[in-house]
Amino acid sequence: MDEERWMEDELDAALGGIVAPPSLSPAVMRRVNRPRMTRLPEILDSIGGIAVLVAVLLALSPFAPSVDPSAAYAGLAVAFTSLILWHGWRSLRALNG
Repeated sequence: MDEERWMEDELDAALGGIVAPPSLSPAVMRRVNRPRMTRLPEILDSIGGIAVLVAVLLALSPFAPSVDPSAAYAGLAVAFTSLILWHGWRSLRALNG
């Protein structure tokens, strides 16, 4: 306990006279209070949606008849593109109110 008090006394002695300028607090509050938009939630949602789509397609693949691989890849591309476009549209609607 004495060591903690000693450290506080040393810090107070070394830094006690330092005072922040009066303009610092409003500048910090302006930057903190300003909302910043990030795309990370949308990106993570898209990755999760694609993972769910792939899991469903893999789960249903044993029940599907034999399909030409190029048609299967085209179907996956259409599914992924549709999911990404839908998600982008939904995100824009949410951001615009």
